[in-house]
Amino acid sequence: MNEHKPLKTIEIIVNNKPVNVPDKEVSGLEIKQAAIAQGLNIQLDFLVFRDLSNGQQVVVKDDELVKVHHKERFDILCNDDHS
Repeated sequence: MNEHKPLKTIEIIVNNKPVNVPDKEVSGLEIKQAAIAQGLNIQLDFLVFRDLSNGQQVVVKDDELVKVHHKERFDILCNDDHS
């Protein structure tokens, strides 16, 4: 039997706005695509930064898969905006 389960989504926070992404494991590119589809004014060549609990940020590459958690925070910024 080939049963189709409904696609689960998880809400993350991107640039202080809620964005729904496919549940659990997504790439940096998928985060950007979801954010654009849900109305954020970003571009696909921007960089994705994941906020860590210690206040640091790490880059999530387009082809890098990351496990996301409910309400986890990300910033998507133009290459020139992040220092």
